[in-house]
Amino acid sequence: MQNTVARYNRIGVNVIFIEDNPQQKFEPKDVLRRGNGNDSIYFSLSVSRKEHEANQKIANEAIRNANAKFINFDDVLCNKDVCPLVNNSRFIYSDDDHLSVNGALKIYPVLVEALLDMEGRKIMSTSKD
Repeated sequence: MQNTVARYNRIGVNVIFIEDNPQQKFEPKDVLRRGNGNDSIYFSLSVSRKEHEANQKIANEAIRNANAKFINFDDVLCNKDVCPLVNNSRFIYSDDDHLSVNGALKIYPVLVEALLDMEGRKIMSTSKD
C-alpha cells in the first residue's frame, strides 16, 4: 500500500482513504423481524464499538501508515459503546456492512467537511475552466 500511495504522490495525486464503516453482526432485515420496532432491541443486536475497532485494527493501521490522508466515520456511526443499526428509528445499514440512504445522509456532512479541510477549503468545481 505504501508503494502505491508513493507512486500516486509522485505524479501529484492526493490519496485519501476512507476507513470502513462498522460491519454489523446481523442483516437489518433479520434484526427488524426480531426487534418489532423496538430500538433498544436493535441496539442490543448491533456491533459494539470495541468489536468494530478490533475488527478494523489491522486495516486501519495500514491505512494510517501509508503516508496518505484518511477519513474515519466511527464517531458519526458509533457512540462510545455501540455502533447501532438504527438512528432515530431509521435503519442506517442496507445490509451488514453497507450504509443505507439514511446512513449515507448521516455521514455526508462529515465527509464534505473533511474533504474541504483536506483541500484547504477550496470549493470543488466540475467545470472545465
